[in-house]
Amino acid sequence: MSLLVAVFRKPLTMDSISGSWMAILYVGIFSTAIAFSFQALGQKFLTNPTAASILLSTEALFAAIFGFIILNEIFIVKETIGCILMFIAVIIAQLPFGKEIK
Repeated sequence: MSLLVAVFRKPLTMDSISGSWMAILYVGIFSTAIAFSFQALGQKFLTNPTAASILLSTEALFAAIFGFIILNEIFIVKETIGCILMFIAVIIAQLPFGKEIK
């Protein structure tokens, strides 16, 4: 899909494609192959489905936080409140409501 959008946005040349081969290789290997494999193995062997779904639902939260830390992105009040609410929701989802505490 990205290639389709790129064709209509600006002309593709071999220089532009060959200039980005390292980024394409990095995304293909680390973000797709390795990360997806670890995610699948972790979901299958290391955690229960409920905990895995809660953990995966925090992806946007951590993307925003690391964007702030690494990329010096700026949070506005609405984004800060959203992150706080998402974090609170994850904590509440882990509390043992209706379960017997031993």
